[in-house]
Amino acid sequence: MEDPSSNHRLGPKQKRLRNALLARKDLDQAKAELEKALTLGPADDVRFKKALWCSAVMSYGRVFTSGETYFGGLVDNMNEEQKQIHNRFMDMRNTLFGHNDGSDFIWAKLERVYQDGKVVNFNGVVNEVAELFHDDLRSLLSQVEFLRVQIEKVMGRVVPEALKEANSE
Repeated sequence: MEDPSSNHRLGPKQKRLRNALLARKDLDQAKAELEKALTLGPADDVRFKKALWCSAVMSYGRVFTSGETYFGGLVDNMNEEQKQIHNRFMDMRNTLFGHNDGSDFIWAKLERVYQDGKVVNFNGVVNEVAELFHDDLRSLLSQVEFLRVQIEKVMGRVVPEALKEANSE
């Protein structure tokens, strides 16, 4: 007997609605984590910041990865600056967080030395990664908020279509 919650029983419009709901959930999660990370000061636990940052980037990226719940078309609505931001965060997701590409040494530096509220490496040079906790957090938060609006627009179109599809079965 087939599981009634199975994806195989959903029509294409219903799957699109499900994917929009999942994308909204992922973006809401990313937003909450970014907002929390932005409240942390320079002396707060870097490992906690890394966890929030990693989770936010992974949640953001889940909206754009292939698979049964992929929600496509959002990148098409981005301007060039937003596409550059998107590509930067997807690269981070796929290298710094998603796979072991040797980037862990960067995080080790982040956990070592603070100077004037900024993370510095052993040579006293401001570590570029420290900016992840400031400008990039705000950039990703802005991107998430933009995409959340796009998802709501899609849902406004898809909900009636999915209901119509469900009622015709």
